[in-house]
Amino acid sequence: MDVLALEADGLLAGLEAQLGLEGRHEDIGIWPRVMDSGEETLPMIDQSLTFFTGAYHLIGDEGKLRRLPLPESVDLAGFYSGRILFTLRDAWEVAGRTFSQGSLLAISAAASQVTGELPGVETVYVPDDRTSISGVTVSRSGLYVILLHNVKGRILRFRVEPDTGKWSSELLPLPANGTVSISAASPHSDTVLVNY
Repeated sequence: MDVLALEADGLLAGLEAQLGLEGRHEDIGIWPRVMDSGEETLPMIDQSLTFFTGAYHLIGDEGKLRRLPLPESVDLAGFYSGRILFTLRDAWEVAGRTFSQGSLLAISAAASQVTGELPGVETVYVPDDRTSISGVTVSRSGLYVILLHNVKGRILRFRVEPDTGKWSSELLPLPANGTVSISAASPHSDTVLVNY
């Protein structure tokens, strides 16, 4: 199974494609992905190793690939403020720290592209034993995390504070009991459509 990295339009006559990533026979599949933060894009290749595991490869200059140094059981959740966001299906112990299952974490995209090493891991949100993350959506106005808390829907909006680089959050003012979801959002717009 081969994935080809092509020029922008990929339709030029006589263009010779380069092999981007050759999968293993046992892989479920390989797909291209472009993550968009509204400020920059991040081209990648997703390699599904099994139904629940995968590897993510950043496409750098001249098609050079760098595998993200993350556990194979993570789910990529978005790209916001220069950070790659992901949730953990399993607890993760790295560099003397333990991150609990279900956590929403972030790493620097730029640092990952340059070194291929794991940059500092930022904790965005850690659900308690009565809360789970049911979705993550990126908008120009923030990072929206949809939660299920005691079977009630909630939405938190996160931002990275420009002066400190730290994450801050606020609970969106929605009625107390109900199911919530985000039906539309774009990293190029402040508008977020919420279903309640």
